[in-house]
Amino acid sequence: MDLSMKLNSHIYMLGIGGIGMSALAKYLLSRGYKVAGYDRVFSPITDSLVALGAQISIDSSVDQIPLEFKKRGSVTVVYTPAISKTQSLYSFFEESSFPLIKRSELLEHITQNSETWAVAGTHGKTTTSSILSHLAVELKVQPSAFLGGIPINYATNYIQGESNVCIVEADEFDRSFHRLYPHSAIITSMEPDHLDIYGTAEEFEEAFHQFSRQVSHTLIYNFGLPLKGISYGLKEGDHHIENLRIEDSNYFFDWIGPGFRQAVFMTYPGLHNIENAIAAAALCFSKGFDPKSIASAISTFKGVKRRFEYHIRSEKAVYIDDYAHHPGELKVLIESIRSLYPNRKLTLVFQPHLFSRTRDFIDGFASVLSLCDSLWLMPIYPAREEPIEGINSEALLERIICKEKRMVSASEIPFLIQKERPELLVSAGAGDIDRSIEPIKQAIELCC
Repeated sequence: MDLSMKLNSHIYMLGIGGIGMSALAKYLLSRGYKVAGYDRVFSPITDSLVALGAQISIDSSVDQIPLEFKKRGSVTVVYTPAISKTQSLYSFFEESSFPLIKRSELLEHITQNSETWAVAGTHGKTTTSSILSHLAVELKVQPSAFLGGIPINYATNYIQGESNVCIVEADEFDRSFHRLYPHSAIITSMEPDHLDIYGTAEEFEEAFHQFSRQVSHTLIYNFGLPLKGISYGLKEGDHHIENLRIEDSNYFFDWIGPGFRQAVFMTYPGLHNIENAIAAAALCFSKGFDPKSIASAISTFKGVKRRFEYHIRSEKAVYIDDYAHHPGELKVLIESIRSLYPNRKLTLVFQPHLFSRTRDFIDGFASVLSLCDSLWLMPIYPAREEPIEGINSEALLERIICKEKRMVSASEIPFLIQKERPELLVSAGAGDIDRSIEPIKQAIELCC
């Protein structure tokens, strides 16, 4: 995108209901732009945008575009990479010579004059950037933040601040993060993913090295990654923890940093989330904030929707939902749950996301899914992809060796819950499994 180009007064957004796109839409609406857009379904996110003044349709017919958004010269079109170039609305705008820019180009435009703090990594971007945003708010930085999830403290994926600091997720998909030149950044992981884009694990890793070279000031990275900067980790790194203990699913530990030891109390569960919090804390410490104030802010962070989110938490039953959709993410999720509930039978409902990811990591998925006691496996959620011959959930299920395993549809899950009465149920995936959360909760509550 030509950063000298000004956005037009009217912005039409293809895929406006997506978590990344909707944060940008909220920013645009707050700045007085007229915003309209399309998505496949209405959702709480689209409802919130409509309440702010956006015009949204779930009909992809060109005649559903508001007339004022059909005027060349006054409209810029922003699209998510998930939108097909053959989609009818995209084709209309392209053939009519409207300016079309990617979501990442708009974020590049917005952040070009900001002090940008970015969070990159295969895993942990959303939670780490959400914790970082919360710390920055509590420390009176007054940041703006564009997040890939909804922190429970704020109930929104866009935080509007008054300072020049802008906190963003640096998304590796489609090489989007190469459009960012942050002042400071965190890299949480470089485990291969999106091989349909990168081709090889080596190319994927090189993309992160390129991103790291675009950081102008401070790079915080997970200990063990082949990077240079300030390291963090659970057990090792410039910033790490000691004396961890768990009481009623809450964490108490000492944060060890350069020349200090600080006691921390954290209510947000998951060992991986301790690591995410230390990453955010390390960046804030690098900005000159004192460890005691940072630790106090960590203690008030409530979590992120669909990231180790409790829906039921009682003596009889526990239900946790998570966005995990990569073998590495599933592994840390299961390990964290085992640390909290070592004596409970773990039943996992998992919806694979993308045919290509399932194909590329089928052995990894099989290995980690075999760690649960009982697996309920849903069909693959295709998202933007067409089916790949021989790649389906049934083929994955054959490779899994946990004690109990079965294929399930979304409609079957509540009946299975009433029959099996699971004491510890976890749902995970990045597709539309979130639509099953309420039916699952209701089924468990009926059993208890």
